[in-house]
Amino acid sequence: MLVGVWSEVSFPLTLAPRAETWDSGGWHPVSAASVHWTEVTAAELDRRDRLANVPERAHDWLESTRHLADIRNHLLRQRTDPARHPRNRYFEVVVSGLPAGRLFGFVADAVVGGGPVRATSDPAHLWLTAPEFAPGDVVATRTFDDDTEQRDDQWWVLMHRQDADFDHLRIDLLMTHNLTRRPPPASNLTPIAVRLDGLHLDVTAPPRLGTNADSAQLNAFVSVRVDRSTDSIVISRRRGGAPLTEVMITTRADGAEADRSVVDVILAPRDAQPVAVMIIAYAIQGLNDLFVEPVASYRPPRNFAQIAFSDEQALFSGRPETVETTVGDGYRYVLTAQLGYGVRCVWAFNSGALLLLKHSLPATAFAELTAAVGTGLVSVANAGIGAHRNCCYVAETNVQEIARADELIKRILSHD
Repeated sequence: MLVGVWSEVSFPLTLAPRAETWDSGGWHPVSAASVHWTEVTAAELDRRDRLANVPERAHDWLESTRHLADIRNHLLRQRTDPARHPRNRYFEVVVSGLPAGRLFGFVADAVVGGGPVRATSDPAHLWLTAPEFAPGDVVATRTFDDDTEQRDDQWWVLMHRQDADFDHLRIDLLMTHNLTRRPPPASNLTPIAVRLDGLHLDVTAPPRLGTNADSAQLNAFVSVRVDRSTDSIVISRRRGGAPLTEVMITTRADGAEADRSVVDVILAPRDAQPVAVMIIAYAIQGLNDLFVEPVASYRPPRNFAQIAFSDEQALFSGRPETVETTVGDGYRYVLTAQLGYGVRCVWAFNSGALLLLKHSLPATAFAELTAAVGTGLVSVANAGIGAHRNCCYVAETNVQEIARADELIKRILSHD
């Protein structure tokens, strides 16, 4: 869990988290020995990031950073330009040894200098469940349709899973960031609403329990977890008597009615079949990208190839009409994720992209790419010299383009 604290002056702070679990016998405090916290600083991010450069620790790096996307860029920018950023501080809290299936309650005090001055967070609650979804749990999808124009925040896949005590839903999105920019949104979460039978849930303002909630209210509580690292929403509801039968999903719920998408799903078993999936990354920049102005916010400034390889502060968007999110990206993230989870992919390169990377990146950074190719993690595909021009060329020109690009790939990546 992450706890944010703001103060006008940078006082020494101590976090005092408190946790408890609930079952039919009432609330039970969690031992303080099971609760551990650490402040997440730019220096701590640097320490964790060093794990990404050790192949056998890449998975550890992914797991240790995947829930920090929302605060990473704030901390990095606060270090480079502290005058422009508020004095937000963040603490990571880990609670171990919790009993599965119970309701979990959490609150934290931020204590200034060990004295009487303190601030207390709002209480948070969730069911202690960790459902593992499978392909057979997919019950509905809303993906690209050639006949309709859909924004990225309107695509989703819905999964439903039951166990002895709970109904679990997972909604996978293309992104969980709010794409609205004007007027500024009230929440950075995508405005999506979910209705479970007759219960309405606003994901940007998940349900909260009152301090005097009775057993009926506790049993009826629905927990909502948003995972930025997977762009998914997991909803858990305790099963009372009647099973969950209907789910309604509304995307762009805060917009005009004409912009909304409302899909009503009747939950029923589906005959899902496995399909083969190929993950294809592509790098087809042209030499004209040499003239893109360097991004001066980095020190030293980064040119196009350098920032395409690693943009950890999410400062650059290749599409002028698209505002960059707060999630870092770049080719390095693809390599690290593929390595960490052991998933192979195909990567299409054209000559322009390869030349830019080869001549712009430090040798150690380019070595990450060649190492991935050498181990078979990345299979290289030939995108030609210019790419996107094959339909305009005569046959002989296409043959020459493919042959010359193939020669360049072998020479630069030592790949056959």
